[in-house]
Amino acid sequence: MQSYETTEHKIKREFEAYGPIKRVRLVHDKVTDKPRGYAFIEFHHTRDMKTAYKQADGRKIDNRRVLVDVERGRTVPNWRPRRLGGGMGSTRVGGDEVNQRYSGREPLSIAAAAAVAKSEEPKIREPVRVHEERDLEKHDRDRDRDRDRDRDRDRERDRDRDRDRDRDRDRDHDKDDRHRERDRDRERDRDRDRDRDRGRDRDRHHERDRDRDRDRDRGGRDRDRGGRDRDRERDRDHEKDRERIERSLDRDHEKDRERIERSIDRDRDLEKDRDRERIERSHSRER
Repeated sequence: MQSYETTEHKIKREFEAYGPIKRVRLVHDKVTDKPRGYAFIEFHHTRDMKTAYKQADGRKIDNRRVLVDVERGRTVPNWRPRRLGGGMGSTRVGGDEVNQRYSGREPLSIAAAAAVAKSEEPKIREPVRVHEERDLEKHDRDRDRDRDRDRDRDRERDRDRDRDRDRDRDRDHDKDDRHRERDRDRERDRDRDRDRDRGRDRDRHHERDRDRDRDRDRGGRDRDRGGRDRDRERDRDHEKDRERIERSLDRDHEKDRERIERSIDRDRDLEKDRDRERIERSHSRER
């Protein structure tokens, strides 16, 4: 018997000290699939099995003392299991007052030890009767069926473990996808806020440019108004200059005309005087 928490790996590691092990099979309950507290160990060599049988009994594995025995059903001639009235132990011979309460092979009396010494260790099986062969074949078939059932159960456990692992992996993937989606949403929100800030800055710059253009246009209009006033003033000055020049020209023309008229009048008077003198001279000659 062993601890119910002991694994096949732990059993193999403990019993490998006695020799190379071919196979370890931990027996489970067919209904609950829980360990039943015992296992079968198959060694490569008979001498290693005998050494483990003699030295490993009573050892502690996982704080439980183990009982080590051999399978006599297929190795000891004429062996009958305890359920058929045979066996070697006395742990279940009666009620609580006679049953043994400790683990391990019970100490035998000298006579009993001598009686079972010949059949305690495995021997090569001798030919048996036909019904015993039939029982052995049935036992082998049951054992093979149990082994196949155990193998199927192990395979189903492996499949369940794989399904659980796949489910955990899918759950982790879903969690990672949710985290990535949340990160993408945060990144989109940051980009949206950044674009909104850029849009506000752009609008602020546009507003500033519009104000600057408005001020420039207002200054240009003021300059244009001032230029028009200056042009108007210059035109008035030009008009005044033209009138002054025209008045000056008119005065000069008037003076010239008067001078010319006086000159003409003077010439006319001189011509008249000459004519009169000529006439007078002519009259005077005639007389």
